Amino acid sequence: MIAVLGLDAETAPLRDTVTAFCADHADASAVRRVGEARFDRTLWSALAGLGVLGVGSDGETGARELVGVCEALGAAAFPGPLVETFTATHLLPNDAREAVATGEAIATVGVPPLLPFAAEADYFVVLEGEGAWRGIPRGAVTPLATLAGDPWGRVELDRGDALGDSGRARSFGRLAAAALLAGAGQGLLDAAVDHVRTRKQFGKSIGDFQAVAHPLAEVAIRVEAAHLLTRLAASRIDAGGDDGAALAAAARLSARGAALAAAHQAHQALGAIGVTLEGPAFRVSRRVRQWASLVLADDEERDAARAVLAAAPGGGAA
Repeated sequence: MIAVLGLDAETAPLRDTVTAFCADHADASAVRRVGEARFDRTLWSALAGLGVLGVGSDGETGARELVGVCEALGAAAFPGPLVETFTATHLLPNDAREAVATGEAIATVGVPPLLPFAAEADYFVVLEGEGAWRGIPRGAVTPLATLAGDPWGRVELDRGDALGDSGRARSFGRLAAAALLAGAGQGLLDAAVDHVRTRKQFGKSIGDFQAVAHPLAEVAIRVEAAHLLTRLAASRIDAGGDDGAALAAAARLSARGAALAAAHQAHQALGAIGVTLEGPAFRVSRRVRQWASLVLADDEERDAARAVLAAAPGGGAA
């Protein structure tokens, strides 16, 4: 079980490479001021140059590699259409998929009219039921600024070519979202723990007070559970397990809750410094809320999560 839930010899170096890349580009990837919608294509192309945006798009394996990449990107709160890219590369035809995987083109995925990164998108993918289809804009995109500075937009779409069964694409999108959220939650937790270890009140570290330590401990358990569930889902998908899709859905819901809880407790622990643009938490918590708001938690996803709970020993309550 430990081997399954850990990062294997191939995935760990990939995650380390992405972690080093994020550290080298920390200034460029920092979130701008609230409401400033700006997408850095140069930074996005640099990330694509690592070859990670096409992970898993061969249609066979790659789920564990995807999780390793997204854990590192999540910890750095890296901006860009990550979930959308890892979903679209499983649906678009070869030429479009190659353009998106190499960073030459941007894809948006979701349910119109409100779509993430629509103001920058070259390809529009609409998810509908179990299928997906290419969207053709009827007119110009109306740009919308967002909390994390992502260029969302409103656009009406006509139906284009059908893109087939979206099951695997949805699973990879959910895995990406889960790993990003878990990574970001871990980053927030680490920042909060470092602060409470050194911040003193009444002659002792504030981390020694139960009112501070216990909520952070609860968040640590939730974040670790999200990490483990995400890695388990990836392992089952790579192994061709029938439960992989349901586990990916459950992992996203678990990571979403854990990351939002981490954001709340980090701001509680950090106090005033937590809400400054220069502080360790604000840009990450904004990114968490942006990822958490993606339209992935549809009825199908909740039903899949309930199926996992029902299949667990002593399950049945959802």
